[in-house]
Amino acid sequence: MDRKSSAGMLKTVHLAVDWRHSESPPRGRSADPDHADDPPALSAYAKRLYTRRMERKMFWLTFTVLGLGADFVLPLWWALGATIPIFILSWWVAYRSDWF
Repeated sequence: MDRKSSAGMLKTVHLAVDWRHSESPPRGRSADPDHADDPPALSAYAKRLYTRRMERKMFWLTFTVLGLGADFVLPLWWALGATIPIFILSWWVAYRSDWF
């Protein structure tokens, strides 16, 4: 849409459409602008990579927090003995619980 400015020159006016309020969103592969050109296999790979990274982060986070908690609360030998159950619990939370 072109209009004349006060100087007599043509200027372009861009109109934006807010899909949330005025119309229904577009359907199909191009509906998601972030992954519009990605093949389905690449999108699945990116999701799997994100999940693996998140699982790894959650494992080390829970293992570290629970391990430090055991170190501060329990005596030394009890804290060392609690490392194996903490490892198993952290593994279950990160990889088997499907929370992440």
